[in-house]
Amino acid sequence: MATKPAYKTDEWMQAETQFRNLDNGGKIDDGILDLVVALNLIGIPTIGSCGGHFKPELEPNILGYLKENGIPIPKNQGMTHYPYVEIARDDALRLQALLEAFYARDVLANNYELGTVMAGKGNIAILRNMNAPGYVFPIQDPWLADYQQEFGAFTSWLKRRWRQLRKGLQE
Repeated sequence: MATKPAYKTDEWMQAETQFRNLDNGGKIDDGILDLVVALNLIGIPTIGSCGGHFKPELEPNILGYLKENGIPIPKNQGMTHYPYVEIARDDALRLQALLEAFYARDVLANNYELGTVMAGKGNIAILRNMNAPGYVFPIQDPWLADYQQEFGAFTSWLKRRWRQLRKGLQE
C-alpha cells in the first residue's frame, strides 16, 4: 500500500484542490502547482505563475514588436515562456530569505540561480531564473528544461520544510 508523502497533509490537500479549481481564465500549470501551494501555505500569496513551455508560434503582440523594431523574425517563429511566480512586492524580502536558505547548502554548484525582480509596473515581484532572458524569448531556448529543473529543486526543498518555514516567517 502506497503512503502519501509527509508534506501532503490535509491542509496541503485542501490548498492544492483550491488552486486546481481556480477558474480565472486559465489553470495553474502542473509543473508549478506545488510551488504555488507551498508559497501560499508558508504565507507568501501568489498572484500569477507559469511552469514554462515552448509555444510553436509567436503571439501577435510579440510578432508586431519584432516587426516594428526591425528585429529579424526567427525561422521557427516560436517562443519560450520561462517559469515564474508573481508575488506582492511586500513579500519579496521574505521570499528572498527562503532563496538564501535554499542556496546556502550548495551555492557553488548552481548555475541557474533563482531570484526576485521587481516588475516595472504595480506592486509585483517576480520569482524567476536570473539567467533567463525574461518572460519570453522569441525562439526555442535549449536551457528551458534546466530552468524548470531549478524551480523543481526549490519546490522540493520547500515541500519538505513548509510547516517549519511558515513558523519561521511568522516570527
